[in-house]
Amino acid sequence: MRMLVVGGTGMLGAPVARGLAADGHSVRVLSRHPATAHVGAGIQVVRGDVDDPESIRRAVEGAEGIHVSLDGK
Repeated sequence: MRMLVVGGTGMLGAPVARGLAADGHSVRVLSRHPATAHVGAGIQVVRGDVDDPESIRRAVEGAEGIHVSLDGK
């Protein structure tokens, strides 16, 4: 399954992203700073921000499932 993990570079989201990838899913993580995102091998990191609707639209494209792990700030 093609999964998008929003908040996938954080303390809770990163293990979710790695677990999904380990289970054989295709994983994409949305990050404001992709150059410094260390989420693991085989995980695609795309630039975006939850406050930018267009970046969310681009990140969601092609995803079959979405996991959101944000701190609510």
